[in-house]
Amino acid sequence: MATAVNRSNALFRALAAIWLFSTIVLISAYRQNVLGYAAYGGKDVHVAAGTTPVALVLALVGLVFLSALTGTELRVDDCQIAPLWRRYIALAVDFWFFVFTYAALTAMIPLTLEARRTGKFQWAFERDNFVSSDGILDVLNTRHTPSATRAKHRITPRLSKRPER
Repeated sequence: MATAVNRSNALFRALAAIWLFSTIVLISAYRQNVLGYAAYGGKDVHVAAGTTPVALVLALVGLVFLSALTGTELRVDDCQIAPLWRRYIALAVDFWFFVFTYAALTAMIPLTLEARRTGKFQWAFERDNFVSSDGILDVLNTRHTPSATRAKHRITPRLSKRPER
């Protein structure tokens, strides 16, 4: 007989699987445009940004799901160590969640700036020249890189450690 905790775990896992599958399908269908913001320079300058209403909704649903999941009371009756393969899958899902949500939500910043510059809002744009607002976006993007690196260095050793019994 399944307990309430087991049923809620199964529900959370099912919702997470549906969310993950939906984001992968969206990325596959939207592969002709960029999801998020990308800019590079040199001889060939290219700036692109884009998102979709579906990506924004999935990102917001993911954030609501995450807040509900972190607010759930965890009862530990039988403590078992999760196998390493499960930890790596959890790391991959967490990484995908962060990248997808961050890209979908922060893409609205360059899209809004581009709409103010051109006077017309579009869900995606590409151009072959830099404008002054691109410098602001580069600062925003490089500011988060050290934080992600620090988080990676904190998480990775904990993945490989076996808890003491």
